[in-house]
Amino acid sequence: MGPDPKRAAAFAEQYRREGKAADDRAQLRIGVFAALMRCRNQIVHVDAVTALNLVDVAFIDAPQVREAWRHFLVATNAEPFAAVSVVERYHGIIHAIAREMELSDRISLTDIQSAYYPRAFGTMDEAALAEAEEKISKRKLAEAMRSSELK
Repeated sequence: MGPDPKRAAAFAEQYRREGKAADDRAQLRIGVFAALMRCRNQIVHVDAVTALNLVDVAFIDAPQVREAWRHFLVATNAEPFAAVSVVERYHGIIHAIAREMELSDRISLTDIQSAYYPRAFGTMDEAALAEAEEKISKRKLAEAMRSSELK
């Protein structure tokens, strides 16, 4: 008696599904890595935030990457806020991902820390941040004044 065609078909389908899942996961990992690299000088960019929020899913079985992610979260919530520490931890996530994806022999921490970002963009970012901080200060002052009027 020869091989059972139904069992062979079921096995082939299972093999196809597992292969597709592995391919999808690899694509997600590449996407997260590429977004983090692309935004390494703009870590508040929406693409960077999206990629950061996918780290736990994309690297669920990579404890070093997830540990780097947790260190980043600690730095972002630290009081007082230390931007340098946040950036270092962000780069640490990328470096951990490079190691996990077996790219660290070709992409070093120095490569990760080096990126092109035009000075004019930095100036515009600083101006936008200053404007946002001024609006927040005015809003807080207005809320404080309203609160004191109610008393």
